[in-house]
Amino acid sequence: MAKADLSDEQRKTLLKVLTDFTSGVKAAGSEAGAAMSFSFLTDRGFEGYAYDHGKHPGLDGSKPLTLLDHLGGNPLLAVVGRGKVSVKDYEDAISGLKKAYESLDEIVKDKLPGEEKEHYAKAKTDFLPLLERLNETTAKLFLPALADGQTALVLDAKWKSKQWSKAMPELEKAMPGPEIGFVFGVSDAASLRKALAEYRVIVNDALVKIRSWPGAEKFAGDFQIPELKSEKTKAGTLYSYPLPEELGMDAQVAPTAGLSDKVAVLTASKEHAERLLARNPLKVEGGPLADLDRPLVAAVYCDWAGIVDALSPWVEWGANEALESQGADMPAKTREGVVRQVRTVLSVLKCYSGASSATTLEDGVLTTHSESVFRDLEK
Repeated sequence: MAKADLSDEQRKTLLKVLTDFTSGVKAAGSEAGAAMSFSFLTDRGFEGYAYDHGKHPGLDGSKPLTLLDHLGGNPLLAVVGRGKVSVKDYEDAISGLKKAYESLDEIVKDKLPGEEKEHYAKAKTDFLPLLERLNETTAKLFLPALADGQTALVLDAKWKSKQWSKAMPELEKAMPGPEIGFVFGVSDAASLRKALAEYRVIVNDALVKIRSWPGAEKFAGDFQIPELKSEKTKAGTLYSYPLPEELGMDAQVAPTAGLSDKVAVLTASKEHAERLLARNPLKVEGGPLADLDRPLVAAVYCDWAGIVDALSPWVEWGANEALESQGADMPAKTREGVVRQVRTVLSVLKCYSGASSATTLEDGVLTTHSESVFRDLEK
């Protein structure tokens, strides 16, 4: 700010606003503390414990992670956690941003030339009311609806296709593709529906405002976010958006949101959304996640052997394609030998079966119990 073209009074005002806002952010953040960890060998691999005595006001370890029942049963990778959702913290942050904007607004109005000042004034008239609606919807509907505080990232590869995109050649056999899903704990499904519906209206109103600007019709067009198609299932309601045929994607690919009384999901397909909405507890053989009913802050599960299995068809296909490019000069036995070596490497990679961890928060101590599992090659 020392180099900015501002008056001393403007600098002081802006600096105070920024300092107050930063202080509020720091107060809500974590604080480092003493830490200790160790690991040891076991019959299955090795385990470890890590203890963190810092302060973590945003974490919540008072209840079980019920989203562990909504990972599709046996995902390739899952990361689940619970944090504290505070409407007050959100309102305090917005209050700080508003104060910062008020200071910046005075500076901008003072510096802009005539025509640009008129454009700026029109932008304020058009969009400030929409931002107020966005803020009110978030504070009164969206955040209370997600007060449960749980979130999860799920990676799987259960769907298959011979041609994921028309841009690629059709394969001889169906190959697995990555499935990425996001899962959220829901406290009030009705409020969440209302919030998402209002967000759509706000965005569409913003698009109308943009089209009123001179020249904007050239790039804004008449696009509006349509209502999603809804479909009732045993586990909940699915809201999907079929991709335009021009994109040439497999018909299975359809961005989908799912909602039940306690869970919301975002996925790339209806099948994955339905699988995550349904109650299907995580299947583990002992380890840190053997007890899913105890209070947890976070849980991590990785099926490395499953990831290798999902990648193996693609690795073998790539190897065969590379060998095919060598032409008829390569003897058949040599090709077979290379493919066998590739399969052997993939088998060795599966000796590392996977890992899991569970994090608790008791008496102010964040404790993480982790395990990595190794298995010998099958004879």
